[in-house]
Amino acid sequence: MANDAAGRENHDKAALNLMKTIVLIDLADRRSSSTNRSDFRKLMFGLIGSRL
Repeated sequence: MANDAAGRENHDKAALNLMKTIVLIDLADRRSSSTNRSDFRKLMFGLIGSRL
């Protein structure tokens, strides 16, 4: 039981860190004048979706 809870907690922390990273990348991406912005966003959210 304790291992289960610790595993869940680690997973939650990893998911939170991933979301923070995505937000930072997204903010940096919005500031850039890249024409590939939407492709990049689709790729990132596709990767997130496949991990959940």
